[in-house]
Amino acid sequence: MRAIGQYPTEAELYDMISEVDQSSEGEIDFQQFCSLMLRRLEELNSDEYLRQAFRIFDRDLDGFITTAELRAIIYNLGEHISEEEFAVMMQEIDYDNDGVISYADFVKAMRN
Repeated sequence: MRAIGQYPTEAELYDMISEVDQSSEGEIDFQQFCSLMLRRLEELNSDEYLRQAFRIFDRDLDGFITTAELRAIIYNLGEHISEEEFAVMMQEIDYDNDGVISYADFVKAMRN
């Protein structure tokens, strides 16, 4: 969250996680994190924050989030998913099936 200019307190983090933590274990997965970030971004100027978030995920700033960049994001979030789960995730996010996540794909995924 800090990477996109958000600095919530510990109490705010707890409240945000509670909003999306369906298992009530105090942990969230990548999809729940995306949902949480979308809610947070909608509270602010969402177009600008979506652009900022995309830029952070698009590490080489080529206009696309590659599979390598997405794997790094997932790893940095502490998620450990199988190749099969990763392939399913890419299918769900890569709406035009070109092997990378464009800004349009990213926005669509964040809003779904």
